[in-house]
Amino acid sequence: MRDAVALRKEAKRVIDGLSEEKLQVAIDLLLSVQGRATVAVPKKKVATSRELTAQLKEAENIVKKAVREKRLNSTVSWDAVRGGV
Repeated sequence: MRDAVALRKEAKRVIDGLSEEKLQVAIDLLLSVQGRATVAVPKKKVATSRELTAQLKEAENIVKKAVREKRLNSTVSWDAVRGGV
């Protein structure tokens, strides 16, 4: 097992190569390991989440509308209804 100095050096090397977004994830992870986790959501993540929620709602409405229209436009022959009895 490597000593603490070697582990810190490796961690610093990895951290130096991270993008800003991945660096924030790494910080959140380290804080949670340390026991001081805070939830920090970047603003663009919140916007993406709201956008996704709106898209899901719109898709749900489209599906509901399609189902209603299918039911309104569907006809069943009386023979088919009586055939099941």
